[in-house]
Amino acid sequence: MVTETWYVNSNIVAAEGSTNGQIVINGQSVSVHGLGSAAYTNSSVYAPVNNPEFTGTVTLPGAPTSDLEAATKKYVDDATSNLSGLTGAMHFKGSTTTTMSDGMTTPTVVINGNNYTPGPGDVVLSDTHQEYVWVETNESTHAGYWELLGDEGSYVLATSQTSGSVGSASNWSAGSASSAVVSGGIL
Repeated sequence: MVTETWYVNSNIVAAEGSTNGQIVINGQSVSVHGLGSAAYTNSSVYAPVNNPEFTGTVTLPGAPTSDLEAATKKYVDDATSNLSGLTGAMHFKGSTTTTMSDGMTTPTVVINGNNYTPGPGDVVLSDTHQEYVWVETNESTHAGYWELLGDEGSYVLATSQTSGSVGSASNWSAGSASSAVVSGGIL
């Protein structure tokens, strides 16, 4: 191991240099290496850590070309402007007390006691457990119709029934879930 010995002369005068990255030793400018330009920048030019908000306009490229690239609001609006009805995103809005029928052209329905006028792709569940989506055919006049998606009250899983306790699958035969007996009780 090499040991270096430093001797300090009390006559040495060190001072701040006139240029970033330099100090002055006995009147002679000496460069200090290893510091990048950020080390010489006032901290006021950086956003404070406790305030992560952007201010002003952020400039982005026109259209994203890969995953994780930012998209502008205009790009998203343009890309989704032609979506309507079943081809666009659907949004569940709630259960309605309005009497519904497939193909009904009256858009306004009552949800939670309030009149609701749907937009394209809005989905409601009627009090008869039927699910409807609003398909808008004319954006300027809000013309369209309610299309029946399905009956939430009629979905049935493939089931089977047996008497007594649940046994092996070979003891089960095709039947209705409402009359299947499991461990002495009705399923």
